[in-house]
Amino acid sequence: MCAPSFSSPPGVAVDRLPADFHNQGPNRAPLVSTPDKSHPVLWIGPSGEVLEDSFYGSHRCPHPKKGLAFRLPDGRLAPMGCGRVRCAACGKIHALTALEMVRNTSERMGNPSVALTLTSWDPYRDVEKTWAKDVEQVIRALRRRCPTLEYLGFMEWTEGSKARDGLRRPHMHALMRGVPLDLVDDLEQLTRKVWTERTGAHVVELAPLRAAANGVAYLALHHLKPAQHAPEGWSGRRLRPSRGWWGAPAKELREWARENVRDSGHRHKLKEARKQEAADLVEQGVPEEVAHELVCGDPLPARETGAEVVRLKRMEKAA
Repeated sequence: MCAPSFSSPPGVAVDRLPADFHNQGPNRAPLVSTPDKSHPVLWIGPSGEVLEDSFYGSHRCPHPKKGLAFRLPDGRLAPMGCGRVRCAACGKIHALTALEMVRNTSERMGNPSVALTLTSWDPYRDVEKTWAKDVEQVIRALRRRCPTLEYLGFMEWTEGSKARDGLRRPHMHALMRGVPLDLVDDLEQLTRKVWTERTGAHVVELAPLRAAANGVAYLALHHLKPAQHAPEGWSGRRLRPSRGWWGAPAKELREWARENVRDSGHRHKLKEARKQEAADLVEQGVPEEVAHELVCGDPLPARETGAEVVRLKRMEKAA
């Protein structure tokens, strides 16, 4: 999910319900005057805040979750992103989190040495069942030669624009460690033999990474590109690690990575604001070095933490 915004959204209208609203008895005006769903909807916060449309419009996610919000340590409410990989804002968070996880794992467990690509000619191949078993057989064959092999697979789908039938087909890129480079050619032939026998697809590649760090960044970000998203209705896992790939509990590593991404975004936002403030001073005639020292001399404040998720109450506006 998207991290909460820690700055006050401009133009957000936050009102309060009357203190005795809930004690006015049965004669009070109804919250819902008609079941017509075309009426605008308001959301009521835990403390009675009335959240207008501008509250959600302040979030970078175009489809923030309705009915839920973040409550910040100072009591303010902030919208919660949709959390979908397909979302331009939330998908970026997913990609950066995956990248941070891969980078950290490489630092602890060693950089991957080779990259594997497996393709398919069948657009209807079941990724969760059949494909997974096919990959399992390939890994089993490779581990007979490389017992310490671990991998991280990234599922993608072709765009379908180059296929005669226009259909999208699954394929997988994978980072691998524990594979001696002098065995790559032989292992590629072995991989192609096993994969072709099981799937009928001949396009298979096992190749050394020219630069491990570049390969990690490319694969971690590339698999979340909008053009490579899974087909509509598919809800399986796109990130597919072997049991020993992370070398740490995946849930804890993911939470750590998300916090790092949020901290990086917080620092970037503050730095950009300070740059603009310094530029404004320069336009007013302040020497550039002096402006930079005035604005950027102090250390960046730490990001606030401790936000909690709260539920909102739905209320439809009267016609």
